[in-house]
Amino acid sequence: MTQSTKAPTVNPMEAGGPTATKPTKEAAKREAVQYRYQLAQHLVERRPDGWYFAKTWSMVAGEKPMWLGPYDLPQDVCIAIARSQCAELSNRHHAQASFHKVKPGDPLYGLPVTPKMTAPPKRGGQS
Repeated sequence: MTQSTKAPTVNPMEAGGPTATKPTKEAAKREAVQYRYQLAQHLVERRPDGWYFAKTWSMVAGEKPMWLGPYDLPQDVCIAIARSQCAELSNRHHAQASFHKVKPGDPLYGLPVTPKMTAPPKRGGQS
C-alpha cells in the first residue's frame, strides 16, 4: 500500500503570487459581493371556505402561524406568496445594498428607483 499525501492548498493572495495586491479601502468597499437570500417558506391549507397560507413557524420558539386568506383559487394563493416573497427579497437586498453603499445606477443595485414622494412646498397665503 502506498501512502499518498496531498500538498496543502495555498491561497495565491497569501503566497505573494503575481495577483497579490493589497486592495484599497475604496476597492474593498466596491468589491463584488455575492448577495444570496434564503426566503421564508410557506404552508398552504385548504379549508371549507377557501385557501389559506402562512409562513412556516417554529413552535419551539413560541411562534404562532399568521394565516392569510381565504383565497378562491390556488393560483391566487401563489400570487399572494409571490408578492410576499418579492417584498421580503426587495427589503433584504435594499438593506444589504445600503450597508455596502451601493447606489441606484450601479449594476449591483438591481432594484427599481424609488420615486420621490415629497409634497411641493407651500406658498404663503391665508388659511
